[in-house]
Amino acid sequence: MRPVAAAAIVLSVIAVSLLGSFILPSYHPYSYDISGTRAINSTGVSSISIGDTAGTVTVNSWNGSQILVSYVSTSYITSPQAPSISANDGALSINVPSPSLGFFSFGNPTVNINVAIPSSMADQIDVRLVAGDILVHLNSAASVYLTTTTGNINVNVSYLPQATFDVTTGNIQFWSRATKDVYASVVTGDISANLDGPLLGNYVFKATTGNINVLIPADSSVSFSISSSAGGIGVTGIPYNTITNNNQQINGVAGSGMASLSESTTTGNAFLKTNS
Repeated sequence: MRPVAAAAIVLSVIAVSLLGSFILPSYHPYSYDISGTRAINSTGVSSISIGDTAGTVTVNSWNGSQILVSYVSTSYITSPQAPSISANDGALSINVPSPSLGFFSFGNPTVNINVAIPSSMADQIDVRLVAGDILVHLNSAASVYLTTTTGNINVNVSYLPQATFDVTTGNIQFWSRATKDVYASVVTGDISANLDGPLLGNYVFKATTGNINVLIPADSSVSFSISSSAGGIGVTGIPYNTITNNNQQINGVAGSGMASLSESTTTGNAFLKTNS
């Protein structure tokens, strides 16, 4: 290597090092976790809202009398952040702030949050994620509103009058023994729902690119519509009174048709089957 070229390389390395030391003096790489647990008095709490940028959120039942909020925060760019936790006027709020690195805006920590609520409680649950999975396993809940941009939703709640699930990229899995109104939407992903109890309200399942499989009791009284623009459709095991099958859409009535159920996907299969 010529002396001039070698000198130029050395000067470039020194310049980059000096630039980094002046422009980013306080930004050092981290690779560690912080964690914590907080007990909340459950008396009077009727709603729980959780906002997270990246991570897994789990809400489950336990036999204690308090609400336990635990978290593990991991970051590889900025210092890990603990979620803010507040309980006021019957509302428990858990939020992860988005970090900002001066003129940069990246480096969000991964914050996994677990909320354990007394098994006797039936709260409103609201979880909003940017990237991550949502798992809700409870004995009962007044309602759930769950949304994630990139991730899966898994819900197992015995008694759940109202449920809304919204996913951009990911899958939705849902089971309930008693539910009234359900709305589930996914852009890219599959929906699997097992409605293991009487159908009493409106049930809507939508996908743009993905499959939809819904199980209901054989003795359901429901009006149903199953459609797919480019995929298979079918109704199996449901003793319907009337049914029509035209242009990739099946419409029918079982029993008195008291409840309403629709499945629609653009690219994928849509099936309605019995779970009994």
